[in-house]
Amino acid sequence: NTYKYYLNNSLKATTANKTYTFTGLTPETSYSIKVEAYDKAGNVGSATKSISTIKKPTVDAGEIATKPLEFYGAEVINYEAPHEGVDKWRIYYADEINIYLIADDFIEKDKAPYIGGITYIYPYSIGFEDVFTKYSGGLQDIRNHSKATKWLEQILSIYTVDTSYGMRATAYLLDTDATKGWSKYYAGTDAEYAIGAPTIELFCASYKDTHPDRYIVCEGERYTIDACYSIHWNDEDSENVDGLPLDEYNGIYIKSDVSKEDDTWIASPNNSTLDGADTLIILRNDIDDGDLFVGDCENGEAGIRPIICLKSDVQLEKVSDGTYQIVH
Repeated sequence: NTYKYYLNNSLKATTANKTYTFTGLTPETSYSIKVEAYDKAGNVGSATKSISTIKKPTVDAGEIATKPLEFYGAEVINYEAPHEGVDKWRIYYADEINIYLIADDFIEKDKAPYIGGITYIYPYSIGFEDVFTKYSGGLQDIRNHSKATKWLEQILSIYTVDTSYGMRATAYLLDTDATKGWSKYYAGTDAEYAIGAPTIELFCASYKDTHPDRYIVCEGERYTIDACYSIHWNDEDSENVDGLPLDEYNGIYIKSDVSKEDDTWIASPNNSTLDGADTLIILRNDIDDGDLFVGDCENGEAGIRPIICLKSDVQLEKVSDGTYQIVH
């Protein structure tokens, strides 16, 4: 008629169900399980058993980093962001410390910081003229406040002052402020921080992991008035980077679906012209393949796919359908 279930002599449930699942147990720990069964007359029978839990088969950042072809592009199903805006997250990169996730698709404009509250004709196309009226950050803000400085290291190491639109746009995309930046929207309890887009250094690091033979090289360069990146294939001298395959690794780099947007902002200025201080790198879907080119920060528009840096102690467990879930 009634069952009572105890864990270490603490009552966990009184129910008519003949089974009960204990959750939240600690791996590699011994527990005492007791069950009391009552009939309709109130008679009781009980049994106690000791059990030991085992550790779930999980992977951490270090293991993912050694097997990028296996893990990159896989969906992480239970990451929870503070606000809605991203329906699906995928593994984008891992080093020895952190796992990075990327939004599977573009976010709407009102899901980006400093922009909300306006109705747009093209809801997924974000131009920085929408931002600059409210955001005035620059290179110093990245250096002093962003948690993502390791992914703009080449420019930060050679340049100290910049007021260009390109660097303001970069600072905006790398704003990790938990009260008003990208972390406010997308850094949940399992995240160290969130940014609005990968930098070219992060993009190249991920792409090289999955394309070790032909990859993209990015180099920070200093000019008289601005700091920018030059980019080229490792086996070519030209700065034209094109021919990127679409939909590889479940589209973490570039997607064939252009129903929302066909251009993606990359959080780094480019040096295709020496006066390129007001430009950012854009990843473009060019129907048959993709390429990296220059985008005008003052007048151009493109889509945004946020990046999450998970905390260093986060581990992932594979689910039966091939997705992964965060375990604690």
